[in-house]
Amino acid sequence: MRFFRKYSKLQKIIDIVIIVFLFSSLSASSAPQQTGDRIYSNFELLNKLSITAIDEILTNMPSLEDGKRILLIKSRGVGEIDFIFENALLERTIGAGMDVYREEKAETDSVQTVQSGYELNYQVLRMSLKYPDISRSWWIGAKEVERLVQIHLFVQLVDIESGDIVWIGETEKEFDDVIPYSFLDIVEDENYTFTRPERKEFSMGKLIQPIIVTGIVAGLVSLFFSNQSDE
Repeated sequence: MRFFRKYSKLQKIIDIVIIVFLFSSLSASSAPQQTGDRIYSNFELLNKLSITAIDEILTNMPSLEDGKRILLIKSRGVGEIDFIFENALLERTIGAGMDVYREEKAETDSVQTVQSGYELNYQVLRMSLKYPDISRSWWIGAKEVERLVQIHLFVQLVDIESGDIVWIGETEKEFDDVIPYSFLDIVEDENYTFTRPERKEFSMGKLIQPIIVTGIVAGLVSLFFSNQSDE
C-alpha cells in the first residue's frame, strides 16, 4: 500500500510538471496558426473601405446629362490620409465612365466648359485606423490585435451653371478584424504614420500569470514535503 501511495503522489507531481510545461509553451507562442485567409495591410484596408464607400455614393447618385464634366472639390478632410480616398475617388469615377477632373485642373479649362458641368463637393468627416484592443485569448494564448477602420463621407452634387444642389449623399463604413500581434510589422508601413496607430496594451495575464505559476510551484513543494514525511 505504501508503494501505491508513493506512486500516487509521484504521479501528481508529474502531472503538475506537465501542466507547467504546457502553460509555458502557450505563453511563449508568438502567433496562432494561419487559417489560409490573406491578411491585408493597413494601407490596403483603408483603400478597400474607401472604394466601398465611394461605390455606394456613385450607386445612389442620380443620372447626369451626357457630355457634362464633373469637377471634384474637397471642402473638408482629416489630413495626410485623405490622399488614399482622393485617388480611389478619381479611379472609381473614371471607371464608371464619368468625365471628371480635379479642382486644380479647372484653371486650364475654358470658362464655358466649367460652367456647363457639375461640381461634386465632398467632405471626409472621418477616415481612421485604430487598434481598439491588444490582448491575449484566455490570458495565456498568443497576443492578438483588433484593427478598426472607419470612414464617414458627405457629398453634394451641384449644377455649376445654376448653382442648384442636385443631390446630397452621406455614408459611413467600418471594418474590423483580428490579426496576430507578430504581424504588425508586416501590415504597417513605415512611410505613412496613419498606418501605425498607437498600440495601447494592458493584459490581465501579466498579473494572473505570476499568481498561477506561484500556486503551481507551491503545490509542487507541498507534495514534495508531504511525500518526504510519509517516508
